[in-house]
Amino acid sequence: MKIVQNELELYQLAKKLKQSSVRFFDTEATGLRVRHPGVVQITGFTFAMDDNIDDKVYYIPVGHDFEGEYERGHVDFEKLGLNPSDFPFFKEEILDGEYYNLDLDDVLSALTPVFYDPNGILVAHNLSFDLHVLANLGIDIELIFAIGKIFDTMIAFHTVDEEAEKKLESIVRRRYHLIKTDFDDVVATVTGEEKKSVGLKANNKASFQHVQIPIGAYYSGEDVWFMKQLYYEVIDEMIEDGQDKLFYKMRMPFLPVLWRMERRGVKVDLVKLDRMTVKAKEELDKIQYAIYELCGAEFNIGSGQQVAEILHGHKKHLKDKNQGGFKESYNKHLVAINFGFPVFNWTEGGKKNDKKTKKMLAIPQTDEDSLTELLNLEWNQKYGVTEKYFETGKKVIVLLLRYAKLKKLHSSFMVGLKENIYADGKAHPSYNICGTDSWRLSCDSPNLQQLPRPLEGDEDDYEFWIQFEIRELFVPDNEDEVIIAADWSNLEKRITAHMTKDKNLIRLFEENLDGHGQVATLVFPECADIHPNKVKKLFPHLRQHAKAIGFAMDYGGTAFAVSKSLNIPKEQAQAYIDKYFEGYAGLAAWATTQKQFGRKFGFVLTILGHKRHLSGILSDNMKIRSYYERLCLNSPIQGSAADICIRAQLAISKDPILRQLGCTMRVQVHDELVFVAPKKYKLLCMERISYFMENALPKAMVIPLPVGIDYGSCYAEAK
Repeated sequence: MKIVQNELELYQLAKKLKQSSVRFFDTEATGLRVRHPGVVQITGFTFAMDDNIDDKVYYIPVGHDFEGEYERGHVDFEKLGLNPSDFPFFKEEILDGEYYNLDLDDVLSALTPVFYDPNGILVAHNLSFDLHVLANLGIDIELIFAIGKIFDTMIAFHTVDEEAEKKLESIVRRRYHLIKTDFDDVVATVTGEEKKSVGLKANNKASFQHVQIPIGAYYSGEDVWFMKQLYYEVIDEMIEDGQDKLFYKMRMPFLPVLWRMERRGVKVDLVKLDRMTVKAKEELDKIQYAIYELCGAEFNIGSGQQVAEILHGHKKHLKDKNQGGFKESYNKHLVAINFGFPVFNWTEGGKKNDKKTKKMLAIPQTDEDSLTELLNLEWNQKYGVTEKYFETGKKVIVLLLRYAKLKKLHSSFMVGLKENIYADGKAHPSYNICGTDSWRLSCDSPNLQQLPRPLEGDEDDYEFWIQFEIRELFVPDNEDEVIIAADWSNLEKRITAHMTKDKNLIRLFEENLDGHGQVATLVFPECADIHPNKVKKLFPHLRQHAKAIGFAMDYGGTAFAVSKSLNIPKEQAQAYIDKYFEGYAGLAAWATTQKQFGRKFGFVLTILGHKRHLSGILSDNMKIRSYYERLCLNSPIQGSAADICIRAQLAISKDPILRQLGCTMRVQVHDELVFVAPKKYKLLCMERISYFMENALPKAMVIPLPVGIDYGSCYAEAK
């Protein structure tokens, strides 16, 4: 480990880096909000290179608060809760010396040519973060993308193992059985006196700029040293696994597409956001008051125990440590209210396997599904309350569901959104290519990928929920632009039809049939001779049952799931499932083949050859084995949908016409792509976008991939 301390050492390092065919690097910064300049500052750079050039790791400090002679006593293993035996080679005396920051302008002058040099590949773990840090320093990231020599070890490890944790610390522990220094342990070395000198309280968490230079250097040096070892290993593993071409041709080219989306961000109407937030809080207070009025008592609406006490009269028990056994622990005034609802779903209760313990410590579940199930109940004398009182309880449940839904909107997508707005008035979300096992993207800060649709399932309550349509908050950068939203129609269902070649699934799309109506005609004798599109009018209740069966089957459901959903005996549910697969014989045959393939080879494939590894497909544990058997069916569908999204975005990002027209991609929400484009070119942009999305695959599908596309002054209007 070498800490660079003067200009001569700096330029000697830059010269060596340019001689190396691989440049491993990492940046340390004052925080994680790096996707727009002005929030987070650079603290240091770390580099390594080919061993034949130099086998050392170099750290360049540029933004640490404390300089000068290092004083021992910062690294206290007992204070950090660490075992010194896990770090046998670490001695604090190796940190002795004087250390100073280098001038950032001098560092950039030396390093910028290294980042632009086409003769070496840039390697980092979570490269997107480091590129944002560099962009904030004025480095031209588009030039780096144009050179095309980048490699992200995090994405590479996700390619060969979707399930394992991708943090560098976890990979090192899993592969080498070594404990790499954790970031939290590093910042814990900042003393109370040091915190006080920079305006922090003793119990405040320090940041990386407060860490002593040599401690920060060795932490970052560890990152890069391990990254270097892992780089060569994971390349071999991708080649052996046959996933190297997919990684280089698809996964790494996708990184710049997402990076640009993060960098551009999407503008938020802050005035409307503030109004919506205030209105939501007012409505939450009104709903809370209405619930209290109906119940005749105040309680914690967010407490599952207290809700269970009111709805079910549940008396909670705790373990009695003094007397042994169990003792009652509940709110008697709430239990006395008891609306008389039966309990269908229980929490797991105690952690032990003892059945009595679990039964005594379990409480009724009060989640959305459980409450919705109660709404469908008819009054019965055995519940011990009058029919009128029972119906009052249903009114409480309706309000509880509304409260929970609005509470989540308020906290996560109003207050939470406001907390993540940058100085430019935009949300700059972080898209994680490695965020799921299914190759789908995940998103955070804020999570725009999972934007709620408050109107879904509440058509009768339209006027209430339209006030809280979150998509109205996302607007173009200026008045001369529009938002364009484009979405595939039934993408996963169409992929299922393509992969299974099932004649009824293909007919569904060729003749534009009602999918739930078609399931009803296959499962229920009453609907057998009816056109699928007429089932909704003639047998609406059977269509609803068919909808539940279809959804269960789409996600690998069982007879138990269907029986629970429809409140019917398990045997009847199984009969419906049998009819379902008789009607979709091609789907049934494909499912059998997929499971056989998965068991034989240990993986399944997407349309483009993306592997989903099945580590537990041969497990002796039936629960684990069943889970991986469901993945044999779900993963190729979901993974193929992800493939199609990536292919479309890659094509759109390369299109010179869209680029010249000024059309830019801003957000991906599941299968929907959101753009900002000039008003005067909106129709031409929509035509180009539709073309690339509908023709995302190199080979034509059995059925087309139609795209719904529209524009508006905000995202909601373009939906």
